[in-house]
Amino acid sequence: MTLPSLRDLAMLARLTRDFPGFIRTPITSEQAVEIIRGRLAAREERFLRMAERAIFGHERSPYHQLLRAAGCEFGDLKALVDKEGLEVAFSRLVEAGVFVTFDEFKGRKEATRGTRRFVFAEDDFDNPHLSPHFEARSGGTRGPSTSVKRGLPSILSDDLHLFSDCDALIQRSREVTDSGLSVGAFLFTSLLPSAPKILLNVESGDYGTVWRRDCGCQLGALGLTTHLAKIRSFEKLTGEGMTFVQTDLLRLLEKILPSHFGGTSADYQLLEEEGADGILRLLLVVSPRIGPVDGDAIQSLFVDELGRDGGFTRVYAEVWRRAGTVQVKRQWPVATKAGTILPFHVIKR
Repeated sequence: MTLPSLRDLAMLARLTRDFPGFIRTPITSEQAVEIIRGRLAAREERFLRMAERAIFGHERSPYHQLLRAAGCEFGDLKALVDKEGLEVAFSRLVEAGVFVTFDEFKGRKEATRGTRRFVFAEDDFDNPHLSPHFEARSGGTRGPSTSVKRGLPSILSDDLHLFSDCDALIQRSREVTDSGLSVGAFLFTSLLPSAPKILLNVESGDYGTVWRRDCGCQLGALGLTTHLAKIRSFEKLTGEGMTFVQTDLLRLLEKILPSHFGGTSADYQLLEEEGADGILRLLLVVSPRIGPVDGDAIQSLFVDELGRDGGFTRVYAEVWRRAGTVQVKRQWPVATKAGTILPFHVIKR
């Protein structure tokens, strides 16, 4: 049995102390409206205040190191934001090398900017001024799980709209592995002092369409007019509203399927295709070179292995099975323009 650490005990003490008052003071709809309007009216001011304290005032901050390498001090950042606004300023920072890729954020890859190299750890992105009440962890299907320490105010900030009072979003064109396919990757910047992680142009691993319009709903009337659509992940494969990390799928394509049905990893490929009806389909391509095989058996084994870890992945896999999300197709794997056959291939319509 693992004993709780002093940090865990401190979080429990804060939660015990603050939770009763938290649930006794609900936010009314009128108060929520005023909070959102106030945040939207002071986005630039709040970002600069956060940057001064949590980035330039925190020596370990990865962004402090990247900004310093780009020759940008706090006064330069303030002048840029005052002149250009947040989103344009963030795009200028990307051009100067101030951004963090998905793998750099996870601590899996060195950040290389010109001749400079940086190594970041997961905890380096924690908000240094947040006293967390509890800790959530990601599933860790692609590697070690990610710790996200949260204070009670942070759980009020989730919605289907982009809450631009809480986060800023820009896109950066980036190539997906060596496929030759470029996508507009989402880069997020946190604006709230209660954010569990400090973000400045950080990749989420997703891409999609971003546009601004007034949809006529109450959120739009408040000024939350940024909409996201056709969200896909270049780090995970998405289907029926759920994601499986590509590393798990790679194990299936390179090891499990060849060991059961013959052939090599080059004989199997997963195609992600969106039909004219907007529904995502996953085609499990099986090379004709393998010879006669039972397509239903391949499909069944594929989905069974996806849900092998149990928990939510088993539920997700069962939804894929019932929805027929994965279809087996006998054809030669699709090659890129360079003639390379990749285990995953996106068919753009």
